[in-house]
Amino acid sequence: MERPLEAIYSEVKAPSARAVEIIREHWDTVLGEWREQTRRAGVNVHEFEHLVETVHEGAMWQPGEISFAAFQQRFLKIGEQLADKRVSVSTTLVSLYLLVETGMRYLQNGAGPNILGSAVRRLYDLMIVGLVAGYSKLWEAQQETLSQKLERAGQRQHRASAYVTNIYEQERRQLSHDLHDDIGHQLLLLKLYLELIVSDANKGEVPKLPQRLAEALGLVSSTIDSVRRLVLDLGPAIFDELGFVPAMRFYARQFSSRTAISVTVRASELPEDLPASHQVALYRVLQGALSNVVEHARAGRVKVTIEVAEGKRLMMVVEDNGVGFDPSSVSGRSFGLTAMRERVAVLGGKLQIESATAVTHDRKTGTRVSVELPLPEASRDE
Repeated sequence: MERPLEAIYSEVKAPSARAVEIIREHWDTVLGEWREQTRRAGVNVHEFEHLVETVHEGAMWQPGEISFAAFQQRFLKIGEQLADKRVSVSTTLVSLYLLVETGMRYLQNGAGPNILGSAVRRLYDLMIVGLVAGYSKLWEAQQETLSQKLERAGQRQHRASAYVTNIYEQERRQLSHDLHDDIGHQLLLLKLYLELIVSDANKGEVPKLPQRLAEALGLVSSTIDSVRRLVLDLGPAIFDELGFVPAMRFYARQFSSRTAISVTVRASELPEDLPASHQVALYRVLQGALSNVVEHARAGRVKVTIEVAEGKRLMMVVEDNGVGFDPSSVSGRSFGLTAMRERVAVLGGKLQIESATAVTHDRKTGTRVSVELPLPEASRDE
């Protein structure tokens, strides 16, 4: 026993085949009238052209020659194709309805019942069932794909957040270590010298005071230098005092004075409302890159470039003339490089490392660290 929709198809496929033949004879005229009707109805022109291209190819069939299952499958596919081309459902339904109405004039046979037109209308209803099913199928597939992507993105975000939290804990421990072993030790020595100065003064040993005072002042200067170094390492505090680019240049100068490695920072005009998160990320990447230069690169100079590309991306490149290395040999095993990548990834950016060594026979050796961060709309150049 035939199912209801299949029974309807069996009834209308013969007269519909005749109707298709009649409309095909007048297709150029029908197409012109159809296009004008959709224009007047406000249908999107580009979507309509996609519809004409897709449906016209699928409509070159004879209903009497294919089964109901093949008919359903054909319009299911057409629905998927239209959805994939981003032709809206409203465009499809309105346009096909107007096509049926346009073709009716060529199917009227005298004053009696329009048997062919009635068959085409019923066939149109069956077509719509298949088309909508095609739209739904693609939407469900896209929804599933989107859900999977969101799940993977959530997992990456969770791992990145956990990793960044670990980085912050490492930095806190390092800061605590520096405060205890460096500044704490210097303050204890300073306290000792002050106690000696007080003792010498009480005993009237005035000749010893100048030397004690000079040594105490030396400790004060050393402690101030240590505090400045810690402030520079922390980063954000110096931003408030100097601004982002001046702070980057100040850090580069301090690095050069400590290591005798020449560091130049060149920056183009940057947005005034550059996100603090982006500033901190670039500052940390610069710290990490310069730390690697000291420990591994054996470089004599480093060039740092900061700019905005196409008004949409904040870019920084740190390039040295050192001995280079094979990035694949340390991938995933270097805490410093991984920390830099995670900092950038959390902000939706990318970090790329390129390096050439003498072994690779490149004319130029050295390492290039490139960072790209997307700028929020408010920070983009007009």
